[in-house]
Amino acid sequence: KWGLCCLRKNPAGGEVFVGVLPTVHETSDIGGGILSRRAAESSICPSEVARALQSDEAAWRALMSQVRDVSAAMRAGGRLRIMRGGLDVPDDMLHRGAIRLARGADFET
Repeated sequence: KWGLCCLRKNPAGGEVFVGVLPTVHETSDIGGGILSRRAAESSICPSEVARALQSDEAAWRALMSQVRDVSAAMRAGGRLRIMRGGLDVPDDMLHRGAIRLARGADFET
């Protein structure tokens, strides 16, 4: 059910164990579940997905890159839109700046 261990750099030096990374499937299920409980035209912040997976701040922040990667895969499958300011975000800009996740044309509730 769970993926790799997650280590985060400690500002004081070394690394700190912050949890276990969820699988791609679980991350996708959580994101889709949050969106399915919202109005069809609503969007969510990727951090909502990360926070649903891990409550500890260091742990959910460490998941943000994975959440964005899974979101990109869901977008490629038509299940999700990734937007900034109401416009679709190109793949090369996915890991920079604020984004919102919304239902894609093939989203299933």
